[in-house]
Amino acid sequence: MPFKRSIHTFFFVLVMLLPDFISATPKPDYLILLHGLARTEKSMVVIGYHVRKHGYEVININYPGRTIPIDQVAAGLADSIALYCPDTTRKLNFITHSMGGIVVRYYLANNSVPNLGRVVMLSPPNKGSQLVDKMGDWWIFEKLMGPPGEELGTDSLSVPMSLPPVTYPVGIIMGDHSIGPPFSKVLPGPDDGLVSVADAKVTGMSDFLVVPRNHFTIKYSAKVAAEAVYFLKNGEFEHESWNQMKWLDSLTVPRYRPLINTR
Repeated sequence: MPFKRSIHTFFFVLVMLLPDFISATPKPDYLILLHGLARTEKSMVVIGYHVRKHGYEVININYPGRTIPIDQVAAGLADSIALYCPDTTRKLNFITHSMGGIVVRYYLANNSVPNLGRVVMLSPPNKGSQLVDKMGDWWIFEKLMGPPGEELGTDSLSVPMSLPPVTYPVGIIMGDHSIGPPFSKVLPGPDDGLVSVADAKVTGMSDFLVVPRNHFTIKYSAKVAAEAVYFLKNGEFEHESWNQMKWLDSLTVPRYRPLINTR
């Protein structure tokens, strides 16, 4: 069954009102936003605000982020794509956060997508997370994260480790600003508070970018959004210097509400 969605597209109503002759104008490519574990589509609204003005039909998918396993989430994603992105002459692109990247990898490993464009993953646990190894059996973890959270460990039976290498254009943006102890003591090397930088990488990826953000703030950064769009258009990141970056660059985003929200 397809998931609910929010459409962050603002010109389609206008296009529908134009004369028939304008229908020859090429339609924009699809861009699906997919949130992470225990979150909702609302967590992707800010990045949706930034990318919507670059010529995509942005579709923000909302799925039950902690009640069903990853394979069922991927099945729901497939149904959602069939419903909301039926035109296979238009490219199908993705921007994901955290577990959303694993869901997309699972979906693409089990479905043929001839119109696939490019995929940008923010903070993906592509090799799992040692935090799940450490805390996955805790009652509070099971209560808060549910079945999909327990599937994100680093052992060979975990979902991330059971997926094949990527064979399509994937750009990964990873933060290296940890949330701090106690999580960082569990994670090897630089980390974003929940996933180590090394564990975000996946064999076959096209580009990799590390930015001064943590696991939660990375999706609210205007500069991260700009790098994501650059990859979608060029197949690589711009790798612009972050030395002059404003720490709270997302505060420049005005209050934004989606035009259509079927939630």
